[in-house]
Amino acid sequence: DRHNQANDARMRGNATRRRAPWRCCATTEASKRPSRLRTRMANKRDAVAMALLQLDAFATHQKGSTWSRGIWMNQFRGELIDSMQKKMKYNPQDRYVAYVAVEDRGKEGEVMLGTVEASRMEKQDVLQQLAEHVEAQSYVYTSSMAVVEEFRRLGVATQLLKAVEETAAQWNEPLICLHVEEVNEAAIGLYESCGYKVVVQQRRWVDYLSSRPKNLLMYKHLERI
Repeated sequence: DRHNQANDARMRGNATRRRAPWRCCATTEASKRPSRLRTRMANKRDAVAMALLQLDAFATHQKGSTWSRGIWMNQFRGELIDSMQKKMKYNPQDRYVAYVAVEDRGKEGEVMLGTVEASRMEKQDVLQQLAEHVEAQSYVYTSSMAVVEEFRRLGVATQLLKAVEETAAQWNEPLICLHVEEVNEAAIGLYESCGYKVVVQQRRWVDYLSSRPKNLLMYKHLERI
């Protein structure tokens, strides 16, 4: 039993150490708004930190104990890092871009507080859902929004969304879309405060059989680009 307990403790420790390397310089004043926050385009050197930040953020939605979430994180860690590195390397910049929100800590350097990805898409199922609201042949899709837990509700996500809007304008794409779980009231409130609207969708019978939360489609149409 002691041997098993020691192994469990070691696995939990490994998961914790791998969890968030960008937090090595994190402030102890978690509620303090970042004073030197800026958003910049991500580069290949950011890929690993971005993937780990996303993994850490999404793991908070996983059910189960801290130990089981650590196992889940270790399982998908390599896959997510590999996927991020490929996206940063192979996607053309007129179809895909990623942004990171960082705080300048002077001699300590940058600390990554958040990340988001934006892609130009033409998926017909999304465009059909939007047909009653806006006419478009393509759109900018916002995905993988993640903010370090200690810095949520401090304006980091809003800055990232503004960066996506600037990209949409540069691409001459006035329509921006995203998906969010219907149970994520905080995220829905954030998007609505930034001008996004929910596309009301009629539930299908399969939606009632699934135990997973339904994804809502939200959109924003930029008036001027």
